[in-house]
Amino acid sequence: MQNLSTRKYATKTTIVPILALLALSFAIPLASVHATNNAAVVISNLGCGMLDGSGGSVSATGSQFVATSNGNGLFTCSVSGVLNPTGHAVIWSFAIASAFFGFPFYCGGYSLGVTNDWHETVSASGQATLSCHFNPS
Repeated sequence: MQNLSTRKYATKTTIVPILALLALSFAIPLASVHATNNAAVVISNLGCGMLDGSGGSVSATGSQFVATSNGNGLFTCSVSGVLNPTGHAVIWSFAIASAFFGFPFYCGGYSLGVTNDWHETVSASGQATLSCHFNPS
């Protein structure tokens, strides 16, 4: 696996403004997500934005958000056929993407706020998986 913070590309893709992409965002059309009775709320098939192996944006719909009664949440998204010209797995995270793009690159959306606790892996074969962890404390 390669860390993109150490690799320079001859051509960078166009950077989509953080608010337009909602920085690896997903669409949760809810004012608030809270579970009751120690149960979890699960919402599936939401849209999300991810990064490809070169730092370009990718849209996906294979996603799931789980919110627990204590306010913690986990958003996951995956998509296949993602561009990855490196020939090996590429790891993205808040620190790596922020250094690569030159501005803070959060995961978030709507009423959930944003988090810097996220990571994405783009495999050599083009399978991308994103996980964003939300913790209210």
